[in-house]
Amino acid sequence: MIKSHMPSMAALEAVEDPEVAFYAVAGAAMSLAANLELSYFRTFFAAVGLAEGAAARVFYAVRNASTRRDMADAAIRPTLSDANRTEWIGIYERIVRATGSSGQRNLIGHARVSRQEAREGFFDPAFFDGEYFDTGAEERFTVVQDEIQVMAQTQKPREADFNALLDYCRQIIELLNDLERFMTSYESGHFRD
Repeated sequence: MIKSHMPSMAALEAVEDPEVAFYAVAGAAMSLAANLELSYFRTFFAAVGLAEGAAARVFYAVRNASTRRDMADAAIRPTLSDANRTEWIGIYERIVRATGSSGQRNLIGHARVSRQEAREGFFDPAFFDGEYFDTGAEERFTVVQDEIQVMAQTQKPREADFNALLDYCRQIIELLNDLERFMTSYESGHFRD
């Protein structure tokens, strides 16, 4: 199985061009979310007891990632002891928040990028009439929920900027690490009744 690359958050933060930085963090967020979605099969396969090819045919006959996520949950839950089920439910709830329709992955994948330019400066009252010192313009990039869908009330107004996407990447990395630890213990037989 291919081990996915985990992007360096420090490298993303070090990118100086705000546009390049935004698209880099958006790409990292999508890749990490895809990594999480690919882990659904591992969970399903570990729980159902089918040969890998047979499990894959059953699992990937379903095209919707949310349904596959729910299939993995439905397969593993009954195989867990009460204590381990509680831990799994916590992980699963985090997965749903990260990859569900209200998550950043959904927003990035289905909304457009917006660019705003804001002038920055300061007012110095020490001068006789006061003086405004323009320190330049700052570009700000965000991904913004489609306003037509908001008006139609099919989506809530949302947006995510560089920092929000960076936080999302960190959350996914932490979630992937927790899921990896959980599944390694599960596959070694430590969690079964």
